Parts: sequence; C-alpha cells; structure tokens
Amino acid sequence: MFLKSRSQHMSDADGLGCADVERAQGTARLYQWKVVLVLSVVVAVFLAARVLAESQVELKVDARDESGAVIPGAKIIVTKVLENQSVTAETGSAGTVSFHLTAGLYELSVSMNGFKTATKQVDLKDTGEQTVAIVLRVGGCPIPDPCPVVLEKENQPPNSANKAYAVCPRKGLL
Repeated sequence: MFLKSRSQHMSDADGLGCADVERAQGTARLYQWKVVLVLSVVVAVFLAARVLAESQVELKVDARDESGAVIPGAKIIVTKVLENQSVTAETGSAGTVSFHLTAGLYELSVSMNGFKTATKQVDLKDTGEQTVAIVLRVGGCPIPDPCPVVLEKENQPPNSANKAYAVCPRKGLL
C-alpha cells in the first residue's frame, strides 16, 4: 500500500496538486504584502499632510518705538518654549519680519542698539496668521550690564579719593 501525507490527501481530494497549492500560497503572501504596502503609503501620506498643515502658521512681528516709528534692523529671536528651539531674523525697512512656525507657545525677544530689549510670550494657534506688535523703549546699552568700561577723573593721580565711573556709550556716565 502506498502512503500519502495528510496534505497530499487533501490536495488530491480537491483536485489540486502540491505545485498548485504552493502557487496559491505564494499568491496569498504577495497579496498580503501589497495590502501592507498600500496601508503604509496611506499612513505616510496622512502624516505628511498633518505635518504640512501644522507648519502653515505665520507669525508676523512688528517692531516700533514709543512714538510709533518703525524700527528697521531690530533683532528678533523666537524660541519655542517647550522644545527650546530658536530662530533669529531682523526686521526689514517696514519694521516687520515674518516666521513660519508650528502652533505652540513661543517667547519673543526683540533688541536693537539704543533700546531696551523687549520680551513677550505668544501662544500661536492654528489660525494661519498672527501679528504681534512689540514696542521698544529708548535707553538700552549695547554693552551688557554691569557695564565693564571704567574711567577715572582726568589729570589726577590715582588714589583712594578719586572715584571711578562706569560709562555706557549710549547713556554716558552711570
């Protein structure tokens, strides 16, 4: 008597040979890989669209002095608070600069020689565009505090009676 395996009995009963069964299994595996590939592409496209949608928030910074005059050349630093990532730019001739950012909480720092540095927190929403006006006040010194420049009184020998003075190039004697 001739012995056959169970799979051979089943394939003989169905009228299929081993080669036909193997070909059908290969086709099924190929179909599964195609489904996985298509689903992966759909997920990747969805995630890419979400990232692009987040990056469409525009922050426009308008720098002016106390009289309302524009301040061209002001240095703007925008820092995303939770991620501590910064971008820097300078205002143009109209006193404005634009940034394309993702939504979130940011800290703005605006500085210019002759003005005090101004800071402000801004919560950017997915609204497409947000404008922030910053007013700089006159009086900033380009040399960091404490001012390191020290002068003594002219034409006097140094002694304990002479006083030393700190000098800021913008403010004069301090």
